[in-house]
Amino acid sequence: MPVELQEVTHSFGGENVLNRLSLVIQHGESWAITGGNGSGKTTVLRCLSGLIRPRKGRVVWLGSDEEPIHSGKWSSLWSYAAPYMELPEELNMSEVLRLQEDQRGLLDGMCRQQLIERSGLGHAVNRPIKGFSSGMKQRLRLLLAYCTDSKIIFLDEPTSNLDRAAVEWLHA
Repeated sequence: MPVELQEVTHSFGGENVLNRLSLVIQHGESWAITGGNGSGKTTVLRCLSGLIRPRKGRVVWLGSDEEPIHSGKWSSLWSYAAPYMELPEELNMSEVLRLQEDQRGLLDGMCRQQLIERSGLGHAVNRPIKGFSSGMKQRLRLLLAYCTDSKIIFLDEPTSNLDRAAVEWLHA
């Protein structure tokens, strides 16, 4: 399932952050977008995912038949984790995982209990999310992105707020 940016330009306040960017991400590839603050990394991810539309150019998702997939269906194909994403603070981790399972399903062969054990957050499973530290929230966001059967996983600043143990967990 290739995803393409075709001559994408996007600006904020009249200043181009992306200027005629073209790229193709093929099935099975992993990409890392690096750059300084304000260089457009998050904007690229948001354009690729359809969360924002570029000012100019096109974003194209191709199905297995190489036909374009309508943008209204993209969100069912990806998972996204970023430190600025909100979590339902009044729910606890077990409830959030149940909600994820009900809405998007879990990877084949996975169950909520396995996810809780793998997350390293088992000690806080019944604690409301509002009582989580920023690192615990980020770990939960990453867990939610990885536990869903998605064609593409977008990670924006995945190690933000994570301590050394959590970074090692992420890379395991």
